[in-house]
Amino acid sequence: MLQYIGLVCAFLAIASSTIGLLAVLSFRFHIIKWAPRKPRKYPAVTIISPQRGTINQDNIDALLQQKYPGTWEIIFVTTQEDAALLQLQRHVSGYENVRIAIAEDVVQLARTKNIHRCQKNNNILTAIQQTSSGTEVYVIVDADTRPFNDWLGNLVAPLADGDGNLGAVTSARIYIPGKGPASLVQALWVLISAIYLVGKHHYIWGGGLAIPRKVFEQANLSHSINGQGGRSITNEDMNIYCALREQGYKMLFVPDCFVPRHPPLKKENFVDVLNFTNRQILQICWTSKAILLIATSIGLRLPLLLFALIIAWWHPFCLVGLLSIAIDIIMGIIMLDTIITAEPRFSFRIFSRKLKPRSFQPDRLPAPELKIDLSFWVVLLPIMTPLVVTVNSISVHFTDKMRWGGVEYTRRKVVGYTDNSSWRADL
Repeated sequence: MLQYIGLVCAFLAIASSTIGLLAVLSFRFHIIKWAPRKPRKYPAVTIISPQRGTINQDNIDALLQQKYPGTWEIIFVTTQEDAALLQLQRHVSGYENVRIAIAEDVVQLARTKNIHRCQKNNNILTAIQQTSSGTEVYVIVDADTRPFNDWLGNLVAPLADGDGNLGAVTSARIYIPGKGPASLVQALWVLISAIYLVGKHHYIWGGGLAIPRKVFEQANLSHSINGQGGRSITNEDMNIYCALREQGYKMLFVPDCFVPRHPPLKKENFVDVLNFTNRQILQICWTSKAILLIATSIGLRLPLLLFALIIAWWHPFCLVGLLSIAIDIIMGIIMLDTIITAEPRFSFRIFSRKLKPRSFQPDRLPAPELKIDLSFWVVLLPIMTPLVVTVNSISVHFTDKMRWGGVEYTRRKVVGYTDNSSWRADL
């Protein structure tokens, strides 16, 4: 009996890894079949960039240096109390197409007006109210991203066709790992999450997202971002996604819009990674049971494999479960190769082997090359990443609060400030 239980666990672990591999192959198929678009006329764009705490000047410069063929402006938005405000005022002064919007602090907003929304969403809604009258497309971009200078044009190009059913166009992020295995686990977590942008559901990522102004208004997305209709107040992209999907709009992932996120100066440890991934799983739990079910199935992979390996002490055939790890390694390599196929400016080094694009479009030469060294810690990823998923899949059912950017939230309310006040200008 014990032998059959071990074999069931082993084959369930293999099946979980195989499903992941099939998802990666679907993602690869989307990228290979993608045909970039170069419209004759590009729509007028407003980039909205919410900022919190110390700004990253390289990331700001990457937005300022976009080579967009049409009319565009940038609105950086933060709060009066935020350290980012004074830094932004110094750094972007002199740019005619750049403005700074000041949003209300959400803790004070909740206390004085009983309006509950997360700070990022409040910043986005504040900026939208201050966009130019001629703006045709809103583009939302996270503060920790550093896009290439053709990112904006590539992202917005599909919206120039005038397809009224296209509700949003999304890019994907790539975490550049810093030092140590924790950073690599976080990088792989983000890398694999890109597979959800294609397939049946076509999810979107709110850190690099373009939405036509007409769609934004017709679909009443301000209502959704605001957390109305029983939605979570902490998640703008899934709220937008659900609202657009309910109203029959399509979403599109643009493969030539991968956005690098460079590692912070501070070395990331496993506590940082668990906090980040737990916040993501909690957001999923609050907004999408379908994705939560997929994440949980991934999280069960490691316990199933470990149980099979324990039983293998008495029944060696259960070692067949190790195929799960082999499939995960293959899946990771295919995913990396897929990324450099879509974005030839990336290159990955695994031990002494360097993965580089075999071919690329003439107008997208691989320069400047962005080298990503995965080091020897990459061998631990098939074990460590499912472990993080397992921990979060369990812990998410025992917490109803999230800490993000110095503020604590529940699904529907702003609780108050946390002990992290590094974002404040007066400290």
